Amino acid sequence: MKNIMASRFFRYNCISVVVLLFSFITEANEEWQQNFSEFESEFYDNSFNFYSNDISLDDLNQEKEFQNKFYNNNCLKKLERDYFKKKSKTNIGFSEKVKPYLLPSNHPAKKPLDIIFKSPNVLQDLDSLKASDFNIISLRPYSFAVITSHPKMPGYIQKLYLDSEHRKKNGKEGWEWLVQRCEGAENIRKLIKKKNLQYFTVPDKWIYVLPKPSKSNEKTTKQLCILIVTDMELVSQEQSAEAWKYLITEEHLDELFVILSHGFASSHVSWNIPYAKNGKFTCIDTEHPKRKPNYKEVEHYLSDEMQVYWRKLVKNGEQTNYNGSWK
Repeated sequence: MKNIMASRFFRYNCISVVVLLFSFITEANEEWQQNFSEFESEFYDNSFNFYSNDISLDDLNQEKEFQNKFYNNNCLKKLERDYFKKKSKTNIGFSEKVKPYLLPSNHPAKKPLDIIFKSPNVLQDLDSLKASDFNIISLRPYSFAVITSHPKMPGYIQKLYLDSEHRKKNGKEGWEWLVQRCEGAENIRKLIKKKNLQYFTVPDKWIYVLPKPSKSNEKTTKQLCILIVTDMELVSQEQSAEAWKYLITEEHLDELFVILSHGFASSHVSWNIPYAKNGKFTCIDTEHPKRKPNYKEVEHYLSDEMQVYWRKLVKNGEQTNYNGSWK
């Protein structure tokens, strides 16, 4: 009888301990989620403020204080461990590299993207993209990326990689190229502002981290993010070629030389710096943040008169070693 009572007492206490433990874990988990939600919002807001505007000394001090608070938080550290614990070695450094270019939480495309990507299979293939109402604008043969638009995000286009795409340009992951495009665009944007360039512009570019990354296996590649780009309302390629041939002046070429000599944008100007409806030439190819310029290539797109001026401009730049700034 004593053994039976002891056994029942033991089981009762075990059940009580389990119930109390479950209650504690549930309460702690709710607190963790609430804390993370607050820090996530602060992370997006501060990322936008610090990396999209000019930074003063006060901003830097505020940023340092924010980073200390943010990175010392155990909840965030746990999130990063959980989110990236299964990533391959090629994805190491992802969170740090995308941080300066994260799509801000108050961006008009943020909420539609969150709704669309509740499903982890949106990027599975072209059919899944279309099923999610994405319009396929272009399939890029060299970068293996897909250019899309979406009716819920007017004024913006997306550049992304499919889970079914195994090819890698120069052996790099898709997200690395997307981050480089953001960096390249930022380089040009700062130069335009610094030199007060009037005839050239560059689209804003942000990284949207997928809330539910797809599961990778031997048939698919886990994509971590997509690129959001301002739609610059470009004219057709034929119209752009005509603009480079007939609208270009010496002032245009002066500014173009400034951009290319810094190692920014592309020398294939008709294709990669097309004409936009706002009357400016738009630097859309920013996947190489810095590279050696090919001045000779530019001549193919210019009128005979502007070719002569361009050669003189390049020669003078070489003589003064101005074009050494791209190195």
